[in-house]
Amino acid sequence: MKDLEQIIKETREALDSYQPGEKHLIRFRQKLFAYNRYALGLADYLKIAAVVVLASMFSFFLFSQLQTYILQKDKYSLGDVSPEYREVEQYYTRMINYCYAKLDRIDTGDPDQKSMLVKELTEMDRLYISLQKDLKANPADERIIDAMISHYQMKLEIMNQILLQLENINNNINLSDHENKDI
Repeated sequence: MKDLEQIIKETREALDSYQPGEKHLIRFRQKLFAYNRYALGLADYLKIAAVVVLASMFSFFLFSQLQTYILQKDKYSLGDVSPEYREVEQYYTRMINYCYAKLDRIDTGDPDQKSMLVKELTEMDRLYISLQKDLKANPADERIIDAMISHYQMKLEIMNQILLQLENINNNINLSDHENKDI
């Protein structure tokens, strides 16, 4: 079998003598123009938009996971000390989350007051974050562990008192509204 290059060289003159027909160039230009004109249709734009949305969502997810990892690497919780302390920590966090949900359901009449309460409660967690850093440095220090448990107990007690007072206020308001309707 002969080399392809050699075959082309030998038959070059015969191949160059043939020209395409007159209408071939016109049809070629029309097809080329039609292809370029509709190269990016609606479906293509939707595909591009889907890729952009997926890339944005993936980036957001990756960023949030990275941020969570960075925030958590400095923290050391009670659960990291022992399984018994993990149970204690889970109990208090569950109770505190329950109180937050209950606080969210109570109508204080003033949304600014409720947001101020939540802000004050989250300010209490600054001390706890400091305790977590101390616990990471000294995981066997019982004083830090006791301080963390005391923090949970104090926060839960404060939240229960706030909830009790808000419920009493709401009950008094509802009772006075009911008495005014009867008159």
